Amino acid sequence: VMRIANGKVGIGTTAPTHTLNVVGGANITSNLTVAANLFVNDSRVGIGTMSPSDKLHVYGTGGITIENSINPSAATLKLKGSIIGFTNSPFGYIYFYNGANIAAQIEARTTNNENNSALRFYTYRAGLLTEVMRMTNDSSISIGTGDLATSAVLQVANAYNYDSFRIDDGIGDTTPFLIDTNGKVGIGTTAPSHTLNVVGSVNVSGSLVLGSAGTNITANATCVIIKGSTSTMEVC
Repeated sequence: VMRIANGKVGIGTTAPTHTLNVVGGANITSNLTVAANLFVNDSRVGIGTMSPSDKLHVYGTGGITIENSINPSAATLKLKGSIIGFTNSPFGYIYFYNGANIAAQIEARTTNNENNSALRFYTYRAGLLTEVMRMTNDSSISIGTGDLATSAVLQVANAYNYDSFRIDDGIGDTTPFLIDTNGKVGIGTTAPSHTLNVVGSVNVSGSLVLGSAGTNITANATCVIIKGSTSTMEVC
């Protein structure tokens, strides 16, 4: 059934409500353009562009919203690759662009077993896309290196002149805990000068052992006891 009424064309309906109203399926063998905002050809969809460069190309201000109207239920975004039978192979990417240039990347790939996977995070630095963090299926995390130590849950490699690890209590805190680029540990100082540098009081509830000879320092309620390999001294 086709009907033209008041300048409106109805196909499959005798009461068209739009300029073209189709009730039923439609097979369009060429391109479809809707007010220059939606463009569809046989393989690509463009929203806001008439020259889509991928299967779905969205151009313009704003973003993309995925909303699940069923409550309770979660919205879902699926990236499905196919790397069956291949190890150490990527099967999913998320790219972040600054204009025409790639600025960051998240990559999902198989590891040494096709049934295991890892997430790799890259940022753009000094002209190169560089891996900065990796998360594997065994809950291991590496930061600054792609080579994971099998015995480490968290591995940090410092390729730059920064502290390798630092904990601050708050903004402007001058008494952090840190490990610097040379492996020195500072507590209460940002510039440790020894392997362990503590600025402040130290409470030792057990023994304090000094040197390879094993000089042992302990204390009781009244005395400090210094015991070496051949002699003992008490300071009371």
